[in-house]
Amino acid sequence: MVIDIVLCRPFISMKEMYGSLEKAGSSEIPYSLLMLAAIIREKGFSVKIVDPIITQQPNKTTANLINDLGPKIVGISIVTITAYSAAILAQNLKKKNPNIKIIVGGPHITSSAQETFSKYPFFDVGVLGEGELTITELLDYYIHGIGELSKINGIGFYAQGLWRQTLPRSLIQNLDTRSEERRVGKECRSRW
Repeated sequence: MVIDIVLCRPFISMKEMYGSLEKAGSSEIPYSLLMLAAIIREKGFSVKIVDPIITQQPNKTTANLINDLGPKIVGISIVTITAYSAAILAQNLKKKNPNIKIIVGGPHITSSAQETFSKYPFFDVGVLGEGELTITELLDYYIHGIGELSKINGIGFYAQGLWRQTLPRSLIQNLDTRSEERRVGKECRSRW
């Protein structure tokens, strides 16, 4: 089976995450990735989640695992403490498969996209703000060739050496209409 997209977080050790409390720390289920995966699956795309924080696998091992799955796209969720680690993961992914598309999102990208992209050139597109609607439009663009990248709201990217940022994506007004989010808890126990 061909995988359209793998979602992940970059590696961070328990010591980096919790400092002197590392033995008391734990790694939570990546709910945001589960939610995005449910939305992606509902739209008919194939998706896998790889989480090196839970497995405590370094980025090189994670990149090999992801590349073995053969996705066309990798989505990486980034917080500031993992920005450098995400760049290393993306670099390792692109070393083995230069055509793989790296989509990054999360709080760090939303607040510092252009600075992050100028420092780490391995990322292809940044999702700014909520990604639930944006990710499926990006998948349509990269997998099916539908639409234009510059017309997808809520993203940033470099094109011909210039930073481009599209119009902001409107916030989802009624979260209760999203059926996939209600299923996430059940699915994470049985399918991921």
